Amino acid sequence: MYANANIKSEIKSERTDKLLQSESSERFTFKEKILEVIKRYPNGCPDSVLRSEISAKEVKDMANSINELLAEHRIDLLKSGNEIYYKFVSESAVVDSMMPLDPLEKLLYQLIVDAKNMGIWIGDLKTKSNIPHRRLMKVIRSMENRKMIKTYHSMAHSRKKVCVLYGLQPHPSIVGGSFFTDEMFDTEFLASISEYCLKFLKSKADSASHFPTFINRMNKRNATVEEVWQFLCNSKILNVNLSQIEVERVLENLVHDSQIEKKFENARPVYFLAKPLERNQGILHSPCLSCEIALDCVKGGTISPNTCQYFSDWLLDE
Repeated sequence: MYANANIKSEIKSERTDKLLQSESSERFTFKEKILEVIKRYPNGCPDSVLRSEISAKEVKDMANSINELLAEHRIDLLKSGNEIYYKFVSESAVVDSMMPLDPLEKLLYQLIVDAKNMGIWIGDLKTKSNIPHRRLMKVIRSMENRKMIKTYHSMAHSRKKVCVLYGLQPHPSIVGGSFFTDEMFDTEFLASISEYCLKFLKSKADSASHFPTFINRMNKRNATVEEVWQFLCNSKILNVNLSQIEVERVLENLVHDSQIEKKFENARPVYFLAKPLERNQGILHSPCLSCEIALDCVKGGTISPNTCQYFSDWLLDE
């Protein structure tokens, strides 16, 4: 009985090993496939081109493979405008970048690694390492040239320079998020995103205008931040991934510009076009005529025209 158990255990272990080897081999093959595509573009392969070269099934594994290639210093990550590029790194460059670190570099490198994507201010590096400023800057420049780290001017404190591990995406508080390119605010990109947000809200308003009752028209025109964000993601109009927080900032900017309006539903903000869906045409379009609780609505009561948002909107629309 014990012999059978051991045999089963060995068979199971052997199958597991083969499965792991197979997965490892597939990952290696896929990474090499990505490299072959990138090599065809000496000046950098656009992310959109790379995605078009691989199957839809492989896209989900692309991020992991790209991260591994970056960590192995086999490719570089570049950005021009809103487009991301991948550039092949020659073997000689890889060897140069992986040269043994001296004690000072090891110390600084570890401090930068510990800071993760928040990075570490050069002043803090100086304090924690106790390295003289001139020597510190020389080591930092050397590490930059070897593509071990990158330095950024902090958006929150423009006079501070922050060191981040090479290949790591800095926190938006450092580089300003998607609306900053080379540390400059990209007004054209903001205008483009704003336009698409307005188009989406207009489509919501157009669809809502076909509903027969005023209440439905008012409800169906609204959109949450998540809905707008999902529209932007699904429409594939962007070359960068906007966060919901960034989309909310765009919507708030449109509110301040009086292009859209904002109200709260179930404690969540919703947005809609500032322009009314239609002009009122008298009492026949009053929301009261299609309200299911109109009989319970009395002045001064729990349900009252004084506190009815739909009634207020209708009056304003008039």
